Amino acid sequence: EQARALVEEAAAGVPDLLPDIFHSWLHPAEFVVQPPMAAASRSFTFQELPVQTETVIEGDVVGAVGHVLFLEDETGCYGLDLGALKTRVIQRDPDGPRARPTVQLGLF
Repeated sequence: EQARALVEEAAAGVPDLLPDIFHSWLHPAEFVVQPPMAAASRSFTFQELPVQTETVIEGDVVGAVGHVLFLEDETGCYGLDLGALKTRVIQRDPDGPRARPTVQLGLF
């Protein structure tokens, strides 16, 4: 609701920034309902899941917002930046040990 109010307030000020000839092109802000996984993702507490070579990433997809995918397993909820997967070869069902990469967020 707060974000919606900010958008409406900003949109209300646009006519003051434009010459009168452009006012007929303006229309009220249009809001769309977020998909369920995006709406649910807004309340997640999660840790960043870094992509490392030869690491198996697994878990249940519980949410997605933009390019961030939220995975959950028995150890918690993790945010995976899908942009980090660019240029990588992905195997959907890899062989080998399944271990989560070690993350030390306190160092950053």
